[in-house]
Amino acid sequence: MLVDFAVTEYVAMADTGSQHTILSPKVADDLGMDSDRSKPVELAFAGREQDAYPASVSLSLLPPAGLDVEPVAWEADVVVASHWVAWFDVLLGQRGLFNLFTATFSGHAAAFAIEGADAFDQRFEVPPVDLGEGPHAPRLTP
Repeated sequence: MLVDFAVTEYVAMADTGSQHTILSPKVADDLGMDSDRSKPVELAFAGREQDAYPASVSLSLLPPAGLDVEPVAWEADVVVASHWVAWFDVLLGQRGLFNLFTATFSGHAAAFAIEGADAFDQRFEVPPVDLGEGPHAPRLTP
């Protein structure tokens, strides 16, 4: 089941150390999502080991008010946590965000920007590396 989901409707946190993009049970319930409870994923989140359940969603990040920029939208495989204690509703992680886009963070602006996956390679002209299947750009693949 693919559910349209705008991140700005909920409070989201970007975490480059998280393997997964994780949704709270509240978000899943609000959206009427069906997660696959037959294939739980073991998850360590907020100091607690728990099961999480895979789901597919259509995510979008809306730009800050006043910017004339189109929303960024994509389909992502996420997990729905079984227990949630965080103050935010969504954790944006490696699978579901960072493996698909280049993210640039600014502490000064207290913001981050999302660009196409090739933006990093174009900006820094990093040479391809051999990841065992021939030369590839140095990024994760979906």
